[in-house]
Amino acid sequence: MTAAEQKCRLHDNSFLFRPELKASYGVVLLNTAFGSQLSKLWHGAQHVVACDGAVNQLYDREDLRSKLLPSAIIGDFDSANPQVLGFYKDQSVEVHVAIDQDKTDLMKAIEFILAKPVDQQPEVIVCYGRLGGRFDHLMAGVNVLHLVRNGVRYVLYYRFF
Repeated sequence: MTAAEQKCRLHDNSFLFRPELKASYGVVLLNTAFGSQLSKLWHGAQHVVACDGAVNQLYDREDLRSKLLPSAIIGDFDSANPQVLGFYKDQSVEVHVAIDQDKTDLMKAIEFILAKPVDQQPEVIVCYGRLGGRFDHLMAGVNVLHLVRNGVRYVLYYRFF
């Protein structure tokens, strides 16, 4: 593989849809209505971490509520419904309160995954959210990915509304 091909491959997300291209990945769920690709992304993931209000969206999917349980839920919980958090706690999902207001919930979730032992860290972190709504949220997401440049690849898997 040439240097140009290697550089291009660093940003390749085809592993998400082609099982023969094996890559370990984690998923960070952002607060959005989840599309049809969620189950497919989920089942190939090493870790799935839900950010704060994303658990409300996940819980609202009655067809998936008990089937797709995140590895952890993290955030300052200004958006998550307390009853929904209670449901996930009852399902033995780790709930981590991270009140640092200098970091976004996305940053907290990425740091949570990167704090795992090296042999449990994924090669790629897929940030699943939506492109739309608040522009400041989109820019905060891009900024987080700029700040956490550490050799892990990132894929922004945004839904367009």
